[in-house]
Amino acid sequence: MIFISFLGTGSYLNCNYIYGKQRCENVFFIQTAIRDLFASKAEKNLIFVTEAAERKNLTGLQEEAVGKNLSPMTPVCIPEGASEGQLWEIFRTISEKIPEGEEIIFDITHSLRSLPTLMTILVNYLTVVKKTSLQSCYYGAFEKLGPPDKVKTIPIEKRDAPIFNVTPFFELNKWTRAIDDFTRYGHAGLLVEMVEKGTVPVITNNTGEEKVFAYDLKKAVENIGHFSRYIHTSNQYELCKMDIQTRIVERLVSLEKPRKTILSLTPIARPLKNIQSFFSDYENSTFLNGFRAARDCARFHLIPQGFTILQETIISLETEKYQNKMKEAGLKKERGQRQFISALLGYSPKTDSMGLKDVLQQYKLLTESIRDNLDENFLGNYKGITEVRNRLNHGGTNPDNRINKKGDFVDKLKEQACSMLDHYRSSRQ
Repeated sequence: MIFISFLGTGSYLNCNYIYGKQRCENVFFIQTAIRDLFASKAEKNLIFVTEAAERKNLTGLQEEAVGKNLSPMTPVCIPEGASEGQLWEIFRTISEKIPEGEEIIFDITHSLRSLPTLMTILVNYLTVVKKTSLQSCYYGAFEKLGPPDKVKTIPIEKRDAPIFNVTPFFELNKWTRAIDDFTRYGHAGLLVEMVEKGTVPVITNNTGEEKVFAYDLKKAVENIGHFSRYIHTSNQYELCKMDIQTRIVERLVSLEKPRKTILSLTPIARPLKNIQSFFSDYENSTFLNGFRAARDCARFHLIPQGFTILQETIISLETEKYQNKMKEAGLKKERGQRQFISALLGYSPKTDSMGLKDVLQQYKLLTESIRDNLDENFLGNYKGITEVRNRLNHGGTNPDNRINKKGDFVDKLKEQACSMLDHYRSSRQ
């Protein structure tokens, strides 16, 4: 764990810094208070100083730390930040001083005016490049006490300045990235991780509306995670069993109710509307959701998964449609029924010169009975879907099934998924 802070150039007055019921009494420097209250276990303590700050306040800071039984901080010189070049120099210096995989406690109280923005960018940069994590970020609001002349008149025992935990603001970029990961790519891992981290303490330590809010959020996002996993693994069966409206949409809608919420989870409320609208046309437990998922696989550029889900959804619906007929003919088990329907939909008298074979020949009367009910245009579309699925799933290794570099599989997948959804919805009316 590493604590990093910036030393200012002001003439500081002593005060008591407070955070909830925690207090650090009679100190001049916010760094001392944050270390005493939150960062006492940090292995490294870096204080970034300009020449002016070092000259005016570094000695006082180090002496106060020793007086509180804290080790002196390690000073690191940085420029004033008066130009674009100096800002890049600050960025480089700070990033070089933070080791790989480090947990960071960050104090922004005396940052230069441009540094809070720079630090937000740097924290996100280090998270990706050095796999660091921001444990917490604090701001000491001494100015709440008033101008210095007024502060001097306040007895020290009443001179209490609050410390604000501003970590949620730094995590806002992470929240929006988590939402964007799902709505653009179908990945829900980061969203699930962040909601789990944010809601478990609330559910454990609260009652009433706060607990209900956190629970609904946690359960909704857990199910978004299930949905994401199902489409990435082409699990059409589990996907179509999901009660998406009940488990995801209705829970997301419930989060909009005017009630007491949790400040640390507030940043996610507005972006979640994007996910709510994403699932708006999904239903509870229906094979039709397979077509919607295939359509959205096109949006996510999950092309092999999309064509697999699309084809398996058609087989599921046709199996459901002719299930009683197949049972009467002796096909009792679902696996056998799906194999029969798959073979039947892929059969074409014009191209299969050898005629009926295998399971179709075995159940010839059933084959002819169902085949007469199938539309040729529908069968042609199914055949096209099968051909593309085979091309993709076999890596284009079959000379007769080479992937056409000019083929736009994204548009084809979306078009076929929407067409099949319309076909089956109209047939149910």
